[in-house]
Amino acid sequence: MTEKNSTLFHQYDIQISNTERRNSSIAIQDCYIVYLIECRPKKTESSTKDIQSTCVFRRYSDFETLRNYLVAKYSWVIVPVLPEKTISHTWSKSHHDRTSVEVVERRRVLLERFLHHLCSHPTLSTDSAVQTFLLQNDGWKHIVDTSHVLNKVNYK
Repeated sequence: MTEKNSTLFHQYDIQISNTERRNSSIAIQDCYIVYLIECRPKKTESSTKDIQSTCVFRRYSDFETLRNYLVAKYSWVIVPVLPEKTISHTWSKSHHDRTSVEVVERRRVLLERFLHHLCSHPTLSTDSAVQTFLLQNDGWKHIVDTSHVLNKVNYK
């Protein structure tokens, strides 16, 4: 998916452009937030491939799973940290509501920063789970599950 000596960050403009509140299928009062990740190919003189733009929705728990996988698989690499699931600051009156507009927007910005750091890293950005996480709707969890990396360190 990536050219040799090139990170995802050099090939794509990556941003979390939107968030969406969804209701759980189990309990209607339970809701969760999904993040729309857009990856648009950067125009370069050397790009001869017709790379398509992609949009995928991911939950916060998906980011956690991906990060846990990367930490376990690449123990010698410092994997960027994720923002806390519940952000509590003195300036935020709604610090207990993880779906409040302020909390969701702050988390969106920090998750986008996480992706930029991840995609700038020469090792992490070439991992097939990272590439699939960003560029395809399905398949990234299968890569993580079949690697058995998380089973070895009891992350599940």
